[in-house]
Amino acid sequence: MEIDSHVGAAMSGIVADARTLIDKARLEAQNHRFTYNEPMLAASIAQSISDVAIGFGKGDDVPSRPFGVALLLAGCDANGPQLY
Repeated sequence: MEIDSHVGAAMSGIVADARTLIDKARLEAQNHRFTYNEPMLAASIAQSISDVAIGFGKGDDVPSRPFGVALLLAGCDANGPQLY
């Protein structure tokens, strides 16, 4: 699944959970590109997805159960090709 023009993700597990995390990552990447007029670093996108996945049950915008999905992020930015 494409997150941004330079970052993609592969998933394994519950597809609905993966779509939730991917949608949040897409939103973060779009907001960053709109605000700073440059693509978000792949590491920053991975960190934002991790923050959502770790923070389950703490707020209204995340589910009250752990995410049942594994994501593999691949990106190529100013730091070169990366895999998370």
